[in-house]
Amino acid sequence: MERKRAIAKIVRENLKAGWSRSFYAPDIRNKSVSKVVKIFDPAMDTNSIAAIVDMSLFRTYTQGMVFTTQGVYYKDYFEKPIYFNYLDIIEIQTWKAKKDGGTLVQGQ
Repeated sequence: MERKRAIAKIVRENLKAGWSRSFYAPDIRNKSVSKVVKIFDPAMDTNSIAAIVDMSLFRTYTQGMVFTTQGVYYKDYFEKPIYFNYLDIIEIQTWKAKKDGGTLVQGQ
C-alpha cells in the first residue's frame, strides 16, 4: 500500500492536465477501476492501481493513463493501450513552453 500511495503522490504533484480528471489510491472508485480494466487490460491487477488519469473528452476512460505499482498504461483515442514497466525507463525529459509543455520518455 505504501508504494501505491507514493506513486499516487508523485502523479498528483507532477502531472497537470487541465481538462482531465484524476483518481488516486486509496480513494479510487470501484466503478473507475472496472472501466479502466475493461478498456486498458482485462488482466490488469486491480490491487496494483495507484492512479488513474482520464483525459477523455466525455469522461469515458478511452484516453488517459493508469499508473500501477509496476508500470504505466497509456491509451490514446482509437489506439490500443501501451504498457511500459518502470524498470524499462532509461530517461525522462520534461519541458515547459509558453503554449504547450511535454514529456519524452525513452526506454528499452
